[in-house]
Amino acid sequence: MQNNNSMVLGQFNLCFSQVLGKGATGIVYKGNSIYNIGYRNADKIPVAIKCIQLSTIKDDVTRCLLENEKSALKKVNNPNIIKLLDIIETNDCCYIIT
Repeated sequence: MQNNNSMVLGQFNLCFSQVLGKGATGIVYKGNSIYNIGYRNADKIPVAIKCIQLSTIKDDVTRCLLENEKSALKKVNNPNIIKLLDIIETNDCCYIIT
């Protein structure tokens, strides 16, 4: 479900008007969980949603870097490092939710 200002990705709401940062292949937006996802007394926790336009990945090196990023985030389990909550892939984008 999408309108001009937001989009629902699984159990997360992405807000297009709240950009946290931009990089070579994508933009990081502020979002929030739609449901309580295991945090005590938190209905909607804030999240960062990295939106990578797959059309910007034009070579094998960049594709490998994206796969390495996804793989590394899946393996990390440290209270001092952001936690990967979900990866959602569509035909156009890869969304990394932390």
